[in-house]
Parts: sequence; C-alpha cells; structure tokens
Amino acid sequence: MRNSLRSISVIINADDLGISDDVNEAIFDLLARDQITSTTLLANGPRIKEAAAYARRFTGASFGVHLNLTEFEPLTRAIDRHIPTIRALRNRNRILQLALKPTVLRAVYEEWCCQIETLFSLGFPVSHIDSHQHIHTVPSLFPALKAVQRRFGIRKVRLSRNVYAADSNISPALATSKWAFNWALKRIYLTRTTDAFTDFVTFCKTVNKEAKRFYQTIELMVHPGSAGSDEESQLLRSSWKANIDCPVTLRSYWLL
Repeated sequence: MRNSLRSISVIINADDLGISDDVNEAIFDLLARDQITSTTLLANGPRIKEAAAYARRFTGASFGVHLNLTEFEPLTRAIDRHIPTIRALRNRNRILQLALKPTVLRAVYEEWCCQIETLFSLGFPVSHIDSHQHIHTVPSLFPALKAVQRRFGIRKVRLSRNVYAADSNISPALATSKWAFNWALKRIYLTRTTDAFTDFVTFCKTVNKEAKRFYQTIELMVHPGSAGSDEESQLLRSSWKANIDCPVTLRSYWLL
C-alpha cells in the first residue's frame, strides 16, 4: 500500500535560468507556486541580470550554477590565449571525441570559475553544480570539475543520469561508465549527491514502485518555458504527488 512506503526526498530543479525572458518567467512562476524547489543559472545567459534581480524574492529555494561551454559567448573572452580552446568546445559530442590537452582543461577551468564568480557578484550563494547539456559529466572534463569544486568549496553536484524509462535501451557499457563516474564524483573531493537523477516526466510516468524503494533522495530535472516542455509543465501543475505510488517530500539542494 502507498502509505507503507518510505517517503522520498525530491529536489525539482529547473535548468537554464537566465537563458531567456520566457524561461525566467516560467521558472519564477513555478517557484512562487512551490512547484519547484531549485534552479540553476547560466552565468553567460542573455537574461542572467534580469534573473538575478528577481531571484532575491525566493529565499527558500536553492540557486546553483549551470556550467556552460556549448552555448553563448564565454565570459573569459579577454584571455586571448584561451579564446581558440573555449570556442572549440561548442558541441557536447565534439568534447566527447576530443583528447583534451592540459591547456584546454585549464581554459575550461578558468571559464567555469568565471561563471561562478559572476553569480557571486550578482548576489547568489551557489548551492550546487550542474551543467548545460550535462557537460560536467563528460569524463575528460572531470579534473576541471573537481578543481572548480575545490576552489569554491562547493560540495553538492548533480549526478550523471542513472534512472531511465522502463523501455529505454541503455547498454551495459553506458550503465557501467555512469556508475563509475558517479562513484568518482562522490569520493574524489567528497561530494554530496542525490541517490538518483532523472527527468520529471520519467519519474512521474514510468519509474516503478520497486525502483523507488532504492532511493531516499532523487533530483528531477525540468525545463520550464523551453520548447517542448508542455507535457512537463502540465504535470508540474497537476496533483502529480497523489498519482504516483510512493509519498514524496519536496526539498531544495540546501537541505541535501
């Protein structure tokens, strides 16, 4: 029975705050309605300053950094020697194929540091790290990620996705590589993560009761205001907690 199941702590994080006026408006509307608990900011997004001006109203939410390499101009343009390397990494698939040299990793590290410093300058206490197009989970960028964590003392990071719809065809090799990344993420520069990470629609529609028994904490990703987010938005505004087969408690990253 539903009442006999252990409650799961759920963080609902909206990605891409600062990317556009539509996305900012959708995220702040959901925060005001307590339908999401967390969001992550694109420090080089076109509407980051507008987001910062409004975000101060939501003291109970967590605001993290959405590390970015693949969209918009980098913030380290003044560092001439790094322009070619930063601008080369504009596509996640290209990064996966590259054998990154130390100079490139240094450029990535400096860009990500600048993004976090920008959020600090705008008044954000950065609660956690995730990334645009999951770029922080690219194994070759792992040294840069850990160097950034150490520099700023940020101990909370989003997992590489480890929960999928029942009909997803995830190869054993991919599952193993994700497990290895998440193991290293937690243990190299000790880092707190949720037990699981997936998107909100998958959690609501296809994650079964047996799988939920294994998790005490889970992060659910949403993209309010983005193209193709209609189903997700409808679910968020529905009585979704009453329609799944286990009780949930909404939390922010600050309470992880």
